[in-house]
Amino acid sequence: MSASLWSCGGAALATALLLAGCGSNSTTPTTATATSTESTEFYAGALDPRGSGFYSFTVTQSGSVRVTLTNLSTTRFAPLSNTLELGIGTPAGEGCAVTERVTAAPALNAHLVSTRSAGIHCVEVRDRGSLASQMSFIIRITHP
Repeated sequence: MSASLWSCGGAALATALLLAGCGSNSTTPTTATATSTESTEFYAGALDPRGSGFYSFTVTQSGSVRVTLTNLSTTRFAPLSNTLELGIGTPAGEGCAVTERVTAAPALNAHLVSTRSAGIHCVEVRDRGSLASQMSFIIRITHP
């Protein structure tokens, strides 16, 4: 019986200590802030000599959009270092109304960085004469 009295006494003491620590809180509560998440999309296709193509994507909040020509290869997967023109803009009819352009060879770093508002945007890829036959490409688009 003394063991149960000790348990009850120990429980009462622990409760008293816990309640003593529940006084007024002098710290200011903090509000969690939302962190921005980025999306990465890939646009892959085949491009004919002097041809072009575009891909539309949605930016959910204003921020930097980064466009990278990551791969250009023959249909047999032999890598090429030819240059293509990359552009960014907004969809217009059956195309992309490009507002910024760069000439780019395949690389790992962004070729085109543009601040865009939330909404629908597009990336265009175009051959200005460097391709002798149809080639495969991959473009990486990273955006908020």
